[in-house]
Amino acid sequence: MKIKSLPPEDRPRERLIKHGPKILTNSELLAIVLRTGNKKENAINLSNKIFNKYNLKKLSRIEFSELKKILGIGEVKASQIIACFELARRL
Repeated sequence: MKIKSLPPEDRPRERLIKHGPKILTNSELLAIVLRTGNKKENAINLSNKIFNKYNLKKLSRIEFSELKKILGIGEVKASQIIACFELARRL
């Protein structure tokens, strides 16, 4: 199911805008970063799959090459994930 098929109140970006980031799950926040999923799953499902394999701490330290092994994560999405965690570290 595409995210656009979800009711607006269930979409991560709309929930963030309306309620703020604190109410979103880690998967929803990551889905916003990823923006899109792949042919088989939407960004939320892809994020859930990532968090089923890695916890937040491990994901924050994962290598680029390891991220790319996940179906649906190419160079762009891997770069986005790594960049977000690097910004957080620099904060």
